[in-house]
Amino acid sequence: MDPGRAGAFAFWDPGTGTLLTHDMPTLRVRRGKTVRTIVDEHSIVRLLRAYRITHAYVESPHAMPKQGIASAFMFGVSLGILRGIFAALEIPFTMLDPAGWMKQAGITHDPDGARRRAMQIFPRHSHLFSRRKDDGRADAALLAYLLSQV
Repeated sequence: MDPGRAGAFAFWDPGTGTLLTHDMPTLRVRRGKTVRTIVDEHSIVRLLRAYRITHAYVESPHAMPKQGIASAFMFGVSLGILRGIFAALEIPFTMLDPAGWMKQAGITHDPDGARRRAMQIFPRHSHLFSRRKDDGRADAALLAYLLSQV
């Protein structure tokens, strides 16, 4: 799972070749004169219950160079919401280092590396990664794929 507001969930069944992705559920809320996008925790709970998740694997976030303070804070809030949901639903979870799993997946260090790699591994599902903003889906799908190989 890619935990950011632009992240995603992926569910991979290697036996059937079925890959399901869900973009991170979000809401648009007004804060004074500003409209912000926030994670929709209620939709996340419904999604996790629907799939009867028994263990979650989450990319461990870290601040990015030149990332704004507000953006870094909201990323941390999103991760905190996920951790709280996992605790409330009694779903164990494992945090995974981005550099480690990306190297293992053979992802190049360019903006479209994860999407290209996901299209190679999941050619039947390449439409899920066709847009530049689908990198969260690609990350989540590649994590699910790697963990199915263990």
